Amino acid sequence: MNVLAALLVLGLLIVIHEAGHFLAARFQGIRVNGFSIGFGPALWKLERGGVTYALRALPLGGFVSFPDDDENSPIPADDPDLLRNRPIPQRALVISAGVLANLLLAWLVLVGHTALAGVPGDPDPGVMVMAVQQGEPAEQAGLKPGDHILSIEGLSLGRGESAVKDAVTPVRASPSVPLSLEVEKNGVVRTVELIPEDHQGQGRI
Repeated sequence: MNVLAALLVLGLLIVIHEAGHFLAARFQGIRVNGFSIGFGPALWKLERGGVTYALRALPLGGFVSFPDDDENSPIPADDPDLLRNRPIPQRALVISAGVLANLLLAWLVLVGHTALAGVPGDPDPGVMVMAVQQGEPAEQAGLKPGDHILSIEGLSLGRGESAVKDAVTPVRASPSVPLSLEVEKNGVVRTVELIPEDHQGQGRI
């Protein structure tokens, strides 16, 4: 299932990338004679408007082909609509359009996700206990996963990364010294006494 999902995502990225090249050329009136997803023998073909659309056996890439690359093309070499005869800015747009299309897709995914899921708000106050090791000071004090440590020795921990630092500092500085913790879970606040273990002169819980 994961392999299938990866192939589908890869396929989408390839289609968007090659569509960027293709559309940039077509919108500028530049001749295009092929649009293929995959490499190798064609599993499916459709010719329309002078362009051959194909789905090929190896879904590991894709390409847009131009008459410029066809030595047997009936189009005169000096045709102004051939890619090689267009000004440099137009050729550069065609070449870079694949990457620009992928960037646009990433932006649309980000905006769409933000619109549906919203922007993360401020983190909850304090430091969340993610796990407790059996027999260690945290478990002996009664801390449980999901607890939020709001303060240590009456000093509020605040929010975010600074809260983690403010929690670690007094614990390390207090080996074998009882610490009073204010702990919250599901709206219920309780006080816990915790004694950090002395580990080479530093407290550890």
